[in-house]
Formats: sequence, C-alpha cells, structure tokens
Amino acid sequence: MASATYQQTNFLAGEWSPLSQGRSDHPKYRSAMNLSLNGYPVEEGAWVRRPGFRLCAPTFKGQAAKLYAVHFTGSAPYDVEFTDGNIRFFNGPFPVITAELPAVANISTADPSVITFLDPLTWATDDEIVLVFGPAMQSGEEAHMLRQRTFLITAIPETYAAYNAATTYGIGSLVASVGINYVSIQTPNLNKTPAANPAYWTALDAAATRTFSIRDAITDVDVDGATIDINTFLGVFALRALRLATPYTLGTWENARIVQNQHVAVVVNGTHIPQALQITPNLGSSQAAEASIRPFVTACSPKSPASAGSMFSTSAADSADSTSIAFTTISP
Repeated sequence: MASATYQQTNFLAGEWSPLSQGRSDHPKYRSAMNLSLNGYPVEEGAWVRRPGFRLCAPTFKGQAAKLYAVHFTGSAPYDVEFTDGNIRFFNGPFPVITAELPAVANISTADPSVITFLDPLTWATDDEIVLVFGPAMQSGEEAHMLRQRTFLITAIPETYAAYNAATTYGIGSLVASVGINYVSIQTPNLNKTPAANPAYWTALDAAATRTFSIRDAITDVDVDGATIDINTFLGVFALRALRLATPYTLGTWENARIVQNQHVAVVVNGTHIPQALQITPNLGSSQAAEASIRPFVTACSPKSPASAGSMFSTSAADSADSTSIAFTTISP
C-alpha cells in the first residue's frame, strides 16, 4: 500500500501552540505551522522571511507611535511618525531638523538645568533638541551628559529692561518698549525709539526667549545641571527636530491613511477634517526643512443631484503651487 500525505498549499493559519497541534479536524489545520521563526505568511499564502529593522530614534516622549511613508518623489522620501497630537519626520534613519543653529551662551548648574542661547528663539515647550560641538570639543573629554542625547525643552519667559533714549545700544541688545520686545540691529544705537525706527530695531515674537530648562526626552526627568561637566560653551550649538502638532489624539492616528501627489500629502482618518501636509523645501534629506499641516477642505459645493443621495466635491490648491487635489464623496 502506498504511503499517504497531503500537500500544504499555504501557511495562512500561522503558528499554532502545542495544545492545538492535534486538532486535525479544524478547517485551518492544513495551513497551520508548528513553528514560524523570523518570518510570516503573506496574504497570498506564501511564507516569507521577515524584513530587517532599522533604528531611527526613540519615539516622541517614548509614546506608542506609527510610521507612515510620505514619498513626494522617488528622490525625496520621508517617514512621518504619528503619536498622540504630534508628528515628526525622518529621512532614512535621520530625524529631519529645522533651519536654526543657535549658539549656546550658558548651561546652568541648577536643577533643572537651564540653557541660555545668545539670541531669542521662538522654540516651544516640548520641542526636542540635541547639542552639537565645535572642533575644539569633539574629543568628548567633557560634557559627557550632553552628548548623544535628546532633550525636551520648556520655554522660560524673559523680562527685558525698558528702552532708555539716553542709552547707547549695540547689536543684539534687548529692550522692552510699549509692551513689545525688540533687538537692536545697529551700532551705535542712540535715541532711536524702537517702534519708529525699524532700521535700528527688530520686533521679537511675543513668545521669543533665550532661556529654556531641559529634561530627558524619554524619561521626562529634569536634567540636574550639577551633573554636567563642561567648562566652556564656545562652539556649543543646538539642533531642533522638526515636529508639528496635529488633531490626531487619543490614538486616532492609528487609523490614519495618507493620499498624496508630488506636492501635498492629505491625511484622512474618517473622524477629523482631512489635513494637508507639506514639507518645504522638499529636499528628500534630513537637512533643515519646514513643514505645515492644516485643514485640507477649503470648498464644498454640490456637483449634481443623485437619486440615492447627494454628491459633493471638495478641493484645495496650495497658494504657492497650481497643483490641486480633488475628492468626490457620495453620502446616502
């Protein structure tokens, strides 16, 4: 008598525990596996090796996250990390940064430690920064607690001295006048009222400040300045990760989908108004860039009557580009 066996045509039932391996009566028994090591079944039924993994960075504040590919062109790929209320951007394993490279003037020994920059910045609380060092400090013999580490910042508002017409100001001098902060852009700067002399003064954003406290980006624990061993701040600079606030909170980002062309990526999830995402300049790299996310639907008008319901079309075009994206939805 010839031996009998059966052909296993797919592996869609996945790996079964030892307690279930005697269930030959189960309809999925013939597509099950005793062990699936470093692989998984795909939709067509075949078993394939798992792809490799690449470490980009810890997620924002160590939260649960999901990566979505946003490839505006073949040469400009980005991955967008969604967490509750925020998105960050990666180009390969590298976080995308903003354009600023401010110089550090001081890092205090207080707890929490406070970083003071040479010039006021509009950076916001919970922005992520890393510190980079000039050639004189690249040996790594000091400031060990500041290297290869990401920090969250908290903005500390500053109060500047009132403008005095009798004082001679230099470039970079900061004053307050009629409730607005100004920075001097000329020297000597004498008897030049800030509001009336834009060639001598530049108004600062109301949120601009030079001082920020720092805490660890993963544990959210304040950094104790007494543990920082650094003797000079010459050649110390900061980079800021590109991050945007979004309406996708309480895990609603998990169901997001992205529809895109070469200019705009539209994020939809069935709960919120679609959001248009753009990166400028679209360099396809981790170089300094700016991004925006804003409600996408700007017009809604009836197209034609329909017996089963009404049909509407929504469209939007970026003000700097003639490309537009249109969607049509039918509702009963």
